[in-house]
Amino acid sequence: MYFLLERMIDIDKRDRKLLIRVNSDEYEVIKKKADKLNLRVAVYIRRMAVQGEIKRYDLSELRDITRSFRMIGTELNQIAKVANSTGEVTGKAVEEIKRQFEILEGVFENYLKPLKPNVIL
Repeated sequence: MYFLLERMIDIDKRDRKLLIRVNSDEYEVIKKKADKLNLRVAVYIRRMAVQGEIKRYDLSELRDITRSFRMIGTELNQIAKVANSTGEVTGKAVEEIKRQFEILEGVFENYLKPLKPNVIL
């Protein structure tokens, strides 16, 4: 409910109306582009007019990153349990964490670092 109220407040701040005319073909092109980005036509037009471009990145590969983070979290929990109960941590467990962390570093360098802050999710 808070989200709806916040959006209503934002809409109320828009005190200017802009009317543009397009033909059917132009509208279909605009509509298809907006649909491709999962945006309403008005939002698409407003963002294009203000920002000049809208970038959409396929972030489906981030699922692998999420899985790796979960695996590291699970490993850390297991290490913590063993360390708390025995006071020891195996070298194998530490090496597995290091391996997974190196994978995450590579993903970060290759995929996340190049992204700009105007990514639309």
